[in-house]
Amino acid sequence: MKPELNLSPQESFEFQTGAWSDELETLPNCLQDASSRNISVVIVTLGRPQLEQAMESVYQQDFTGTIRLLVIGDNCQKLPINLPTPPHIKLTVGNTRLNQDSNPYHRVARLRNIACCLVNTRFFCFLDDDNLWEKDHISTLIDLIQKTGFLAVHSWRKLINHDGKFVIPNRYPWLPSGSLSEQMFSIYCQHGVMNPNDSIIRDRPTLNVGEQDYGMVDMGEWLFDRELFSLIQFNEDEPSGKHQLHSGEDDKLLRDLKKLAVPTACTSKPTLLYRLGGFSNDFTK
Repeated sequence: MKPELNLSPQESFEFQTGAWSDELETLPNCLQDASSRNISVVIVTLGRPQLEQAMESVYQQDFTGTIRLLVIGDNCQKLPINLPTPPHIKLTVGNTRLNQDSNPYHRVARLRNIACCLVNTRFFCFLDDDNLWEKDHISTLIDLIQKTGFLAVHSWRKLINHDGKFVIPNRYPWLPSGSLSEQMFSIYCQHGVMNPNDSIIRDRPTLNVGEQDYGMVDMGEWLFDRELFSLIQFNEDEPSGKHQLHSGEDDKLLRDLKKLAVPTACTSKPTLLYRLGGFSNDFTK
């Protein structure tokens, strides 16, 4: 049985390496592998040079089960992957051919929805190709989702630069430098999300200040129960763009979680190392 990807006539997906496609023959139901000892990690990528570092951080997890790592290229001819694969990692590499779209948020949402159709374990998570995880990222999230029984749990994150060194912000780094960025930084510091003395972003789904909800959780912090995506999917339609506040696909997913009153929990551990300088932020400007 092949996965139902609902691709348009102009789109395609092909497996390049790995056994994922063969395993789909024996796992026709994507929820059949319901064990917490098997988890899927998805990396969607443009083939950036940091990809192997992201993969290495997955390989070095202290999680003792099997990790099914699915790397999905976005119109990539060949991905720069030359790492030996550890025994506990089942690596699959695939590539998509999508319609040309100048909006990176829309493309990422589309790729995440394709990935959700391919995942064949109960629990799964996403890691961006320029970010990293601490060794206990998956294990602490698995412990929490088993303890709570929730469909979604998350961690905190630490900011790093292109060299992997920790960054202590003096403004909100997801907006251009200016008064709004400084105002946002002040709000998050006042409510304990950010701190002018450390690099930790203590993300939370909800942060009501006046009539505005400033809650945010990065996609690389989440661990999901696959059942959640029988209720919702990543929003591909709502327009968004660079430097619009909370306009990414992770922000839209968070809004949908709150609309549906889906309970979530946090490990309160900053196990995502979030690299500044991606398409949604540039702290150097």
